[in-house]
Amino acid sequence: AKSIPAKKSGVKTGQSLMEARLACPNLKIIHPRYDVYVKASKGLREFLKTYTPEV
Repeated sequence: AKSIPAKKSGVKTGQSLMEARLACPNLKIIHPRYDVYVKASKGLREFLKTYTPEV
């Protein structure tokens, strides 16, 4: 995903990092943290199950 400022600088979805950095020299790359995503996803799922078992 890209931020609005990166998009305005010409960064496009699917570009290589090299191309994106050429389009937006001050681009900051944020690496994913799958462990945090998995923990949050499981927590949300458990919360939703308190309302319905069909999650």
